[in-house]
Amino acid sequence: MTFKISGDTVTTVYSDAVDLDSMGDVRVKRASHVEYNHRRKAWEVRWAGKQAVAYRNKSRAACIDWEVAKLEGRLAR
Repeated sequence: MTFKISGDTVTTVYSDAVDLDSMGDVRVKRASHVEYNHRRKAWEVRWAGKQAVAYRNKSRAACIDWEVAKLEGRLAR
């Protein structure tokens, strides 16, 4: 899990693995959506505010793994 710290703000990809509430005031902002496309019979990842499909796979787990890896990569920059 990657943490980006700027002043008194910490940004990370949400995970139930860490009790973020124990760290203080938590604000969650959605960065992406993983939804099933019935017509294509596949899961799709879209970035928040974008309509274009960023990634598609028949496996929801593969989509979530891809999504988390991309978000973690953004934080690492």
